[in-house]
Amino acid sequence: MSLSNLNQLYRQVLLDHARYPRHQGTLPAPDATLTVHNPTCGDTISLNVAYDGDRLKQITFTGDGCTISQASASMLCDQMTDQPLTTVQAKLDQFDQLVTGTGTATDLLGDAAVFNEIHQFPTRIKCALLAWKALEQLITQKEAQQ
Repeated sequence: MSLSNLNQLYRQVLLDHARYPRHQGTLPAPDATLTVHNPTCGDTISLNVAYDGDRLKQITFTGDGCTISQASASMLCDQMTDQPLTTVQAKLDQFDQLVTGTGTATDLLGDAAVFNEIHQFPTRIKCALLAWKALEQLITQKEAQQ
């Protein structure tokens, strides 16, 4: 596959998640909720999570903002639903490395691998990381309560 075809595919995946977000909405009885803001771009994301022991059973989001932040939140929820917290943390770490340019995409990230070149646009890194950093905060809060 040529580079231009690959870029087109990545663009299509990104736009699909932005136009038709997965896991958008709220949970009826979340175990935790967190709203975060990106003042640079005006993005707002609220995450709702439900745990089942050491598993992230459900995760949903609501929000407003740029295509990147909304698509990234959709991909996050897609990747993390019904996953052990150890896997969730590994994916969070890999995504952070991917978007900051210190790591490479793996199959573990699924559609989120489309952000592999976002580090070339430093002002957009915060947009891509917003929901992922929020989930990291929620997991840290859960661990502190145990």
